[in-house]
Amino acid sequence: METEPALLELRPTCENCNKELPADSLEARICTYECTFCAPCVDNVLENVCPNCGGGFVPRPVRPSINWNGDNFLGHDPASTTIKHRPIDPALHGRFAPSYDDEDVETIPADACVLAIGQRADLDFLQPADGVALTPGGGVRVDPETLATSAPGVFAGGDVAFGPRNLIEAVANGKRAARSIHSFLSREAAEIESHLEIEKIATSRYRMIAGFEVLDREAPPTLDLARRTGISEVETGYGEDEARRQAARCLVCHVQTIYDPEKCVLCSRCVDVCPEFCLSLVPIEDLDLPEEERRHLAERAEAFGEVPLSAMVKDDERCIRCGLCALRCPTDAMTMERFSITERFAAAASGRSDR
Repeated sequence: METEPALLELRPTCENCNKELPADSLEARICTYECTFCAPCVDNVLENVCPNCGGGFVPRPVRPSINWNGDNFLGHDPASTTIKHRPIDPALHGRFAPSYDDEDVETIPADACVLAIGQRADLDFLQPADGVALTPGGGVRVDPETLATSAPGVFAGGDVAFGPRNLIEAVANGKRAARSIHSFLSREAAEIESHLEIEKIATSRYRMIAGFEVLDREAPPTLDLARRTGISEVETGYGEDEARRQAARCLVCHVQTIYDPEKCVLCSRCVDVCPEFCLSLVPIEDLDLPEEERRHLAERAEAFGEVPLSAMVKDDERCIRCGLCALRCPTDAMTMERFSITERFAAAASGRSDR
């Protein structure tokens, strides 16, 4: 007898500070047991350690609010309304920091052993005179925005500051720390300068690699188990052909579909051709809008007479940037545009200050 899969419980508030976390919140964080907290509490209070199970946190997925396919949306599977408010005592939360007794050793006979290394930061070199404050979990306390520690001129990131996380976040921490160090050393003499470039791609020139949407992710080849000794690198890397196939899976997230309602003739060709069903033309009455915004849209539409109002709705999480909507559009209302952001440190407008 088949049973329905268990659904993720979308809890409405942060268990620690009771902050509202609606179903579409990008600040909601959950552990594997669906304990729900807001991002500031996870980073600044819990140090990415769940007080209930001891696991880590990940961003909570956003359940679609529109029925794109098979009743898999909030209307069919609504968010929970049960509030769990259990404020955390930071001092007690610190008990999750493990400690080890080298004298407490147990020998267990075994036919085979799979090596799984547990690691933690060795901060024995820090002395009270260094002025580097630690968290209840035994990591280095940092400002989550600048990664500055309590000691002036000392910065930290990665596992030593936030607990076990993935390599991508460690690299991001390194970039953020480098910026903070640059700002610390240059004082007010330099600032980050951002430049945004937007390029409209001619529809006739926009193409994705054929078959990109059906290519599966392939794990990199690895060394044979018998050769994994010492510090040998386990992953040997893709060959050229496989590397090209895996690179073809890129969804070019810096390219977006741009919709111009002034050119749209409501033909619905873009909706019909979309292979991922991420576009929809709906009556404005079906949208959940604030009354003031709805009234403003109605006033703007009066200039065109008594015509029904519609809205183009897009689910960006489903979009694969295939460009078929732009190719099918007869009026160039749907186009593909490339966004590029360049950031660099530049001399501040006031000139270099004395240090």
